Amino acid sequence: MKLINVGSWSFLTGSDIADVVMTCSRELWAARRVEIATIPFLDDEGRIEETQFLIGWANPLSTVSVRYKGPELSDDAAVANLRRKLVAAGPSNVAAISYSDTEYPGTGFFDFDEL
Repeated sequence: MKLINVGSWSFLTGSDIADVVMTCSRELWAARRVEIATIPFLDDEGRIEETQFLIGWANPLSTVSVRYKGPELSDDAAVANLRRKLVAAGPSNVAAISYSDTEYPGTGFFDFDEL
């Protein structure tokens, strides 16, 4: 599970959902476009709710992996909708950055001194 941080709001959602939100946002940013992301999230009481927020150009967001004891939240329709937006954004020259080589095992924290 991952937290998606948008402005002063954070939404706990499934890792696959958060990953496609980030990828779509990056590509939209490169294309200088904005779309609305509609995704499920877990509220403070564990209920599945739905949120919408802007992704893409001039709308920074981040994700953070979190430990969660419940089942992974998934939504194939939301992921498919975001992937359609990703395809519509077209290809970009933005390279994906992976910090997996510098991640401290099991912590989700990175050693930025080694980048």
